[in-house]
Order: sequence, then structure tokens, then C-alpha cells
Amino acid sequence: MTAVGYDGMGDFFIDQMGRVRRRQSWQVAPFLYAGIQICHPRLFREAPAGAFSTNLVWNRAIEAGRLFGTRHDGIWCHVSTPKQLTEVERYLSFHGIRF
Repeated sequence: MTAVGYDGMGDFFIDQMGRVRRRQSWQVAPFLYAGIQICHPRLFREAPAGAFSTNLVWNRAIEAGRLFGTRHDGIWCHVSTPKQLTEVERYLSFHGIRF
């Protein structure tokens, strides 16, 4: 995967039809959740009241064979720590991108 600032083991596998499945703890997966999602309202039909992790509804959709993903072939910058911010800034600067 091409995600500047990301050093994890990935989150998902995607089959030829675009169906998503989670990686097992011992696996390295080629795709990660990038924080973007488009959801039909029925995904939340039986969601609990109040705040909850969307992993709950995603897992239900995975079990039903109804969670799909798409591959982004460009660069993705993952920034959630000062160290990752420094890495991303260095990458962008090296590629002539001013910020």
C-alpha cells in the first residue's frame, strides 16, 4: 500500500468483486481504512442508540457479504501523530508540494 506515514499491517482484503474482509491478527493486508465511507441508511437500521463504533455495522455487512471497497491507486497521507506529520511533510516537500 502507498500510505505515507502509515506503518501498520493493513486492515482489509478486497476480492475481485470488491467485497471486503478483515485481516486476521497474523496476516498483513494490502488495504487500510482511510476514513472515507459511503453508506446506505439501511446499514444503520439496527444500530444501537447513541454513540457506537461503525465496526459494529461493518462486521454485520461483512458477514452478509455486503461490504464493498475500492482501491485508491494514488498516494494517501496518514497523519495522526507528530512523527507521522513530520514524515508526511518531508515527503510532500521532497515532491515539491508547498504547504
